[in-house]
Amino acid sequence: MIQKAAVNALPAFFTTYYTTQFGQADHKKQEQVIEKYLRQLKSPLEVTRQGHLLALGSLPPFMLHGKLKPVLAGIIQATQITQKESKWAEARRDAIKALTRVCMTVGVERDGDPTRALCVSNIPQIYEAFLTAMKDYSLDSRGDVGAWVREATMSGLEEITSVVVQKSPDLFQPSLCEHVMKCLIQQSCEKIDRTRSYAGTIFINLLYHSPDIPYIPHLEKLHTLFPEKEIGLINWAAPGDTFPRFTKLLDCDKYRYSVLLGLTVSVGGLTESLVKHSSTQLQSYLRNMCKDVDELTKITSTLTEIFHDYHKVDRVSIPMLKMLDQLISIGCFDSLLEHESHPFPLDVYSFVKSEIQKCGDPQKLLCGADVLCGLLQCPGEVRRKCLISLSIYLCHRFPRIRKLTANKLYEVFVTYDDIAPVENLDEIMTILSETLWDNDIEDIKPIRNTLCNLLDIPVPTTVKKAAAS
Repeated sequence: MIQKAAVNALPAFFTTYYTTQFGQADHKKQEQVIEKYLRQLKSPLEVTRQGHLLALGSLPPFMLHGKLKPVLAGIIQATQITQKESKWAEARRDAIKALTRVCMTVGVERDGDPTRALCVSNIPQIYEAFLTAMKDYSLDSRGDVGAWVREATMSGLEEITSVVVQKSPDLFQPSLCEHVMKCLIQQSCEKIDRTRSYAGTIFINLLYHSPDIPYIPHLEKLHTLFPEKEIGLINWAAPGDTFPRFTKLLDCDKYRYSVLLGLTVSVGGLTESLVKHSSTQLQSYLRNMCKDVDELTKITSTLTEIFHDYHKVDRVSIPMLKMLDQLISIGCFDSLLEHESHPFPLDVYSFVKSEIQKCGDPQKLLCGADVLCGLLQCPGEVRRKCLISLSIYLCHRFPRIRKLTANKLYEVFVTYDDIAPVENLDEIMTILSETLWDNDIEDIKPIRNTLCNLLDIPVPTTVKKAAAS
């Protein structure tokens, strides 16, 4: 409360004591204040950094004239995540708030002086900082604290975009507009109700902004899915209201990646109602196109792109594994899995293999085993690779992994009778069901090796490390 009151009092204080008789800044005092505040943005104390960020954000226009470049540079640096200060989400949130307030204070002049106003030379720098902050997913004991940063960023994007479009709409370039809308749509599909509500509200405010925001991709489709007369009826925090609309944006090339990334986190989430609504809508969408290989391939190509972009990023990769298991198990990708020539099954196998390599997280390992078991319905080389990987699981150092993998394999062999040689199937089922998989690994290995021989796959071997020279 004291900090907030002090920040609110600063404009009046500077106006009274830091101006000349002509109403301009006393340059010497201005220099001292700006230098001191910027120096404190590198303080080792988060609360000190927060206070000086908010102070910079409250500076009146005359204190920023001629000093906008260093002020913007200092604040933008404070928005960035560093390894040492990765948990300082509140400081980054306040940096975004300060950046927004400074931009609103100085205003927009298309061909203006970049030391005094937002203009053609510094607008890209501002938006780059905001779009980078939208990727803040920092975690601590309180959960996804990066959401505070993302919410402040969305509010800032709305305010600045509104001013830019009113003053000089040509500064809001098509690529910039596309990135902003994609970020808002992604956040509207993610798992935190409060954040979805923020994103959805701002998304609609920009969609129906006056004057119109130029260059919004797929504008007609957006107006169809979000008609102006229905806006007041939508509860943006309710997954049942929003997911049926946003899922239909999977038809749009520009938005497919953002929608699918947001849905991945939600479908593979933990909240029952969120998982229910997001997964139901995605499954319904995919079922409607299950026979259209070309359209389905667009979805799987985007999934593959997400695999690569979020390799070993557990925030996305674990929900992705859960989502893939769901979609494969209910047959959403059957038309692709039955074709040996289609790249998707092998892409999924490669993704799972790379994710679980050197992994010690039991949850992730079990999610990977679920997907590999689902892929066993694929004919040819993919099935063979999955069986080999699962046979390695059967001798994993965690007994729980060994037992659950054996149970999953048993279920698969009951469901699909063409995976193993028919003459060996009964013996395979007996071994899987009767072996005590939590016994010592050295006792398990010969049994696992027998299974490999019955399945006609090579027995896994331990790779020995080369002796140090």
